[in-house]
Amino acid sequence: MHCVTVLPHTFWRLAGNQRSGRDSSGVLAEAHYNLANALRIQGRFQDALEHYAEALKLKPDDIDTLRGFGLTLAELKRFDEAIRRYNRILELEPGNVIAHGLLGLALAGQGKTDEAIEQFWIVLGQRPDDVEMCCNMGILLEQQGKTDEAINQYRRALQINPAYDKARSLLDAALTKQNSQKQKSKGIVGTSCQQTAEDTAGKAEYSSGKFLVTVPNCVVEVYPP
Repeated sequence: MHCVTVLPHTFWRLAGNQRSGRDSSGVLAEAHYNLANALRIQGRFQDALEHYAEALKLKPDDIDTLRGFGLTLAELKRFDEAIRRYNRILELEPGNVIAHGLLGLALAGQGKTDEAIEQFWIVLGQRPDDVEMCCNMGILLEQQGKTDEAINQYRRALQINPAYDKARSLLDAALTKQNSQKQKSKGIVGTSCQQTAEDTAGKAEYSSGKFLVTVPNCVVEVYPP
């Protein structure tokens, strides 16, 4: 099933055909799914949920619909419900790397950093050159106070794609924090070292299907896989 943005009149035409018995449940499920995607893109998340739910009534184990449903629930910060959809995908397709990534993001949204990192490692095991996932991993490692490991992830992302500005911004902030920590450990605390780790590296907040990370003088958007 592919994501195709359709206009509402297309959906209702298909729905009308279904009511008259000229169409299959599969086509109607596809129409609900496509309309739900269009509504989600427009930010009409509650409306989108209704159509994902209708699509799942007709095709309860459709991977794409479960994923879209989960994404929309995560947008509304209904992480428990999103996690149930991602886990269902993994029951149907245990190796679904996208579901592992989205599950990690939802767990991170709940503050379950250790569990989220486990999911991110699964993704990187299958997609080692995923620069966005390297950055997501780095963000969570920083939250655990593992600045050195986070820096390795940002450097890895830049090795893969030297032009990836998001990784560069995150790396610069992490190096600044690392330097501050080293100076403090030596008892050298100047005005440039007065910032806390949070001030320097910023906060990671899950929003709109990505992490929003505030670093000095900019906001970095790190998208899920």
